[in-house]
Amino acid sequence: MARKRTGTLILHRGKYCLRVMVDGKFLYRSLGTSNRKEAERLKEAALVDLGVTARNTADVLQTVQERLTGTEATWAQKEAERQAIADAQDAIRRRNQACPLWADAWATFIDSEKRRKPSAATLRQYEYQWGEFAHWMRETHPEVTRPADVTDAQASEYMRHLGKAVTVSTKNRHRALLITVYRTFIRDGAGDRNPFEGITHERTEQVGRREIALAKLAEVCDAAEGEMKLLFFLGIYTALRLKDCCLLKWEDVDLDHRTITVVPAKMRRRKSGRGASVTIPIGPYLYPMLAAIPPAQRTGYVLPETAETYKRRRNTITSRVQRILEDCGLELYHEQEEGEAGARKQIKYGFHSLRHSAVTMLREAGAPEAVTMALVGHDSPAMTGQYTHVGQEALAAAVRAMPALPPSANGNGQTEQDEAADREKLAKLSQTGRIALVRQALALFAEN
Repeated sequence: MARKRTGTLILHRGKYCLRVMVDGKFLYRSLGTSNRKEAERLKEAALVDLGVTARNTADVLQTVQERLTGTEATWAQKEAERQAIADAQDAIRRRNQACPLWADAWATFIDSEKRRKPSAATLRQYEYQWGEFAHWMRETHPEVTRPADVTDAQASEYMRHLGKAVTVSTKNRHRALLITVYRTFIRDGAGDRNPFEGITHERTEQVGRREIALAKLAEVCDAAEGEMKLLFFLGIYTALRLKDCCLLKWEDVDLDHRTITVVPAKMRRRKSGRGASVTIPIGPYLYPMLAAIPPAQRTGYVLPETAETYKRRRNTITSRVQRILEDCGLELYHEQEEGEAGARKQIKYGFHSLRHSAVTMLREAGAPEAVTMALVGHDSPAMTGQYTHVGQEALAAAVRAMPALPPSANGNGQTEQDEAADREKLAKLSQTGRIALVRQALALFAEN
């Protein structure tokens, strides 16, 4: 039989109160009197109010029922809470199993059947950009062990960091890659949110490249050596972009007809221009440099070392170009305006400047506007149509009319006495050399 609880009377500050233990806890009820007998009388009513005793059998049953019901509700609530915690832990475990760690994230993206399939070169650039982000996260937020745990605030913080190191266009491309990777994770169930989705594409007025004057171009080409010299000549006399010049192949070069036929990289990326090739005349100042390469070496890339370096890391070639321009006294960057401290400087002179120089050289040579735009706009579908309309003869004539760089720029480095000696040697060879070679020389002079 359960022990009957009667409680204890305690005198506190001159008044009696009742203390009774219920479910392992002491309950107190003030009786409001300093008289012991009165307190004894009031104690019974207090015990009933506290649910310790009951006035009759019905009250006892009701009290027991209330306690049983309360105990059952409490147990059900605790069980629900326990189950909710277990479900949450299980969801986290399943999510972590699906979401890769930083070390496995790129391989997860590459193995996905739902990702975009860019070219190998673009994929290498993507891998480099992702690696930069992963490295920054590990350095600044080591507590984040998985890409899926990156917060929106951390994504915004990274983009602000990136804005101080690269141009706006590069920052936008970096953002686009990160959005693409996270979208792929989500489609494959390897992530549940995209922290870069809410970061907007940044629009800003870009300061363009400047042209390089002819005299300075001669100095630049004179300073360049080996494949870099030919790279500069290709940029000047074909107006191709850096990637197209670096990856030019001999199969695209026709020395007999003096043409280069390529599909510019920008055209390959556009659906409207995919597969559209253009034919660029080889001018009289570029031709001797290409023809000087022995026939046995005219396989694969025209610039083999440059091509392999560009494919591994194109920034290396860009740095080589910038170093030569800087050594020749060119200020590579535009001056920053007030309030731009911390932002990356805008490039003023680079390989792209050769395209602007080609425009000036063509115009100064009297080439019509349509011909000029056809030659330097050959990465645009609209300009390709213009190119076809102008015609190959007009283009070849315009290229032939482009001014020459001084002799030292193409690697001769000859004085007037050296040139006189060479002319005398050529005159003797015309009398004694094989007639086939003499005819080839005559044909070369006729075209030049």
